[in-house]
Amino acid sequence: MKYLRKSWICLVLIFLIGVMIPTKTEAAEASTLRIVNATYPTVLKQGQSFTVGGIVKCNYKIKEIAFVIRSTDLDKLYYKTRILNPKNPYTVGAEVDNAMKFNALSVGKYRYMIYAKDASGTSKFILDKTFSVTSTGGSTSSEPSTLRIVGATYPTTLKVGSSFNLEGIVKCNYAIKQVAFVIRSSDKSQLYYKTVVNNPRNPYTVTASVNNAMKFNNLKTGNYRYMVYAKDAAGTSKYILDKPFSVTTTGKPSNSGDTTLRIVSPTYPVSLEIGQGFTVAGTVKSNYTLREVAFAIRSEDLDVLYDKVVIKNPRNPYIVGSTVDNALEFDKLKEGTYRYIIHGKDASGASKNLLDKKFTVEKGASTLKITNPHYPVSVVQGTDFNLEGTISSNYNVVSLAFTILNTNTDATVRKKNIFQESTTYTIGAEVNNAMDIAGLPTGSYKYVVAARDESGMRLTLINRNFTVVENQGSEFAIWPLSQVYITQGAYDSYSHQTENAFDCVVQPISGAKAFAPFDGRVVAAEPTWGTIWFQSDNKVRYADGTYDYMTAIFMHGQNSTSLLGQSFRQGEAFYVLGGTGPSGPNTYDRHLHVEVYKGKVSPGGAIISSNTAWSYRGNVYPNKALYVDKSRTSILNNYGYSFKTIS
Repeated sequence: MKYLRKSWICLVLIFLIGVMIPTKTEAAEASTLRIVNATYPTVLKQGQSFTVGGIVKCNYKIKEIAFVIRSTDLDKLYYKTRILNPKNPYTVGAEVDNAMKFNALSVGKYRYMIYAKDASGTSKFILDKTFSVTSTGGSTSSEPSTLRIVGATYPTTLKVGSSFNLEGIVKCNYAIKQVAFVIRSSDKSQLYYKTVVNNPRNPYTVTASVNNAMKFNNLKTGNYRYMVYAKDAAGTSKYILDKPFSVTTTGKPSNSGDTTLRIVSPTYPVSLEIGQGFTVAGTVKSNYTLREVAFAIRSEDLDVLYDKVVIKNPRNPYIVGSTVDNALEFDKLKEGTYRYIIHGKDASGASKNLLDKKFTVEKGASTLKITNPHYPVSVVQGTDFNLEGTISSNYNVVSLAFTILNTNTDATVRKKNIFQESTTYTIGAEVNNAMDIAGLPTGSYKYVVAARDESGMRLTLINRNFTVVENQGSEFAIWPLSQVYITQGAYDSYSHQTENAFDCVVQPISGAKAFAPFDGRVVAAEPTWGTIWFQSDNKVRYADGTYDYMTAIFMHGQNSTSLLGQSFRQGEAFYVLGGTGPSGPNTYDRHLHVEVYKGKVSPGGAIISSNTAWSYRGNVYPNKALYVDKSRTSILNNYGYSFKTIS
């Protein structure tokens, strides 16, 4: 019996270790990442604005949306804005609209593009439209004008003293020159109220300023006409709306009859993933004056209130907008079942739930991943190396396997299995002691990290080759570009008066990348200036003969923060030149700002904050630190500096 029990335990252990071998998961549901109802320009007059719109949707959580205006050949970026982890669906609003400065574009041809990523790994342009800016605006052909208003609201019968909420969107295939809103007598002989909007955006959405100008509540009993007049760049001039209405002592909202208090076209969630946002919408209406509209997220049994917002004495109809949307934090809810409730009151005394919908928040697809990993690239024999990284998932990470293989023989030389019940695991002494990199003989190896979570997801999180060498004295720190073309030197004019740094360019610049001057790791990064601190894993040979650790500082790159924690081999291209500065990409041209700090900025090799890293700046002239490898770099403009070369 004792022998059978031991045999059973062995079989269980073999099974548990076996599940550590990463396997492919079943095919996931295809992403539906897309934009609907998008607006985009075709032909604009120079100086003319344009209102962009649309709704980005996906069956997965949306990770990023970027909006850009580029040249037609994509070589030049004019305007860009990024939205990280937006609500789903995401409605394009003022934040994007203000960033896309169509009115600042010169005459020419452009592309308006929308790029998006989701949690499934899908990454694509969901819109790519060509448009032109001309001195005359409008269409360059003789196509007929489509000047019109859509989604317009207008009164039919009002009670004396009642307000009315005007809505509508004016659209045209030509530039819109003018839109005018008027209230006239039924025979047009008398003008009561008028407001004019000159050179509006296209499309133009009726705003609060129009509503405030059309004083329906000041009209006496009688018959009237509400009219909208518009002109466009094609010469079209017409009334795009002309509706009669009356004001009576018994008109709507009335003092008698049943209330029609309701919500129309509401949006509400059915199933969300943890962390996923949701955009609420709808219009609350009644034939009586609205007194209150309240929105709430409650527990399924109504016992717990999570979020609530109350609107007192709203306009009628009341359109659910950003005030409500920002207050209801669906993305903060934990796993569970909830109710989304809309409650309304009007002047008839009616008080009722207009909407009461159950929805669930679920863990969704596994988010199993590793962040800030640190793994070896080249290690001197007998030298300690600190493996790092945090493994996490929205499910418990139940098993992990750390392995070092000899790549020449495929033999396993180090292995550590860990079993736990936690959503995170931080690599530390437990793993480092088991991997004992300092004890490895010289040779070629592979470091593999695999994990499984409670959802059944199994992934290989790290699979990297590395070498253990006798010494690292032969690794020369090399110039990180394919050309030496210096445009500003150390302690030079302008911004370099106090900086030991070189500004460098590459021809052609489009798509250019800097490569790793040595085996190392990005230990700090910041987005404003696009800066990284790239620290050597081992001591390297300086061009002045020094043998020490080195930290290369690169500035103005496009992808700085995405590189944090990553390791690169010498010569591996990884840093995208982009001219990043406080005003965005290309504000400092496309060049690489290079500094060299002798030593480590992060003594333990761990990731450090950008604030701490800024205290480490260039203390060695770049030409005294970096060799030029003639096999991959040509010297075009040395700016008077001498460089040591290697073949």
